[in-house]
Amino acid sequence: MTRIAFADLHLSEKPPLCRAGEVDWMKYQRNVVQWISAQAENANKVYIAGDVFDSCTPSVSFVNEVINWFSQYPLKNVEYIFGNHDLPNNNIEFARLSPLWTLARACQWGYAGHKGYDYSRAWVPHNANKSGVVLIHDLVYMHKPFPNAPTKGNYLNVVKQIQGQKLYICGDNHTPFYVHEKDYTFLNCGGVYRRTATQKDYQGRIWRINKDNVCTPIYLDQSTEWFSDEHVLTTKVQKTIDNFKTETTKDISFKDTVNEIMAEQKTCVETRKYVDKAME
Repeated sequence: MTRIAFADLHLSEKPPLCRAGEVDWMKYQRNVVQWISAQAENANKVYIAGDVFDSCTPSVSFVNEVINWFSQYPLKNVEYIFGNHDLPNNNIEFARLSPLWTLARACQWGYAGHKGYDYSRAWVPHNANKSGVVLIHDLVYMHKPFPNAPTKGNYLNVVKQIQGQKLYICGDNHTPFYVHEKDYTFLNCGGVYRRTATQKDYQGRIWRINKDNVCTPIYLDQSTEWFSDEHVLTTKVQKTIDNFKTETTKDISFKDTVNEIMAEQKTCVETRKYVDKAME
């Protein structure tokens, strides 16, 4: 038995800033859908742990375009849940207004509500879940992604809260991790492809799961992708310039003043190089 799992596809009408140079963003996303379909061709089940769409209010024409993609490159035996980006007001109560609801009905995907925790759904064990597989869309992590990350999101706490499952499949946290223990397997899928500047070194992926719940990543070919984090450096340079403009008490040289401000702001090395070059 082979299964495929993924989350956080984030299909969108416009590319994120780090992908703004893609020649044809729609074609790129269609090719990703085609790739997923090819990997899942012989799978017994496909699990989607939320955030198929990047926005809950895309245009009708875009939703129809996505339906066409998945009709041309179909996925069989799909079980899905809703992510926060799929849901109006980030609330499962509005699921029927979601573009994912429309896509799923058009493609005859199965809603895994009976064994899933869509974004905003309380983590109360479902008595109806006899399969041993649970889908979750929420901030779940192995290591805290930021200092104030809620402790309930630690995957060990999730296992304690939702007990008795053999396979946990999660979406929302774009940093993937995988734990295979004697009693359970925990998979946080990560993003299918790169969407933020912080993912410069990230390898997009989906996952293959065998009968023993051993998970193997299937990596997306990124060799022809356009990707840049230049906009982040530009923003940091502008922030340094703005900070300089607010300084009125400095009476030393311009270059010394700029260097002092960058030191005070703990400006990163890359940004300092840009500023230094501009002052030459």
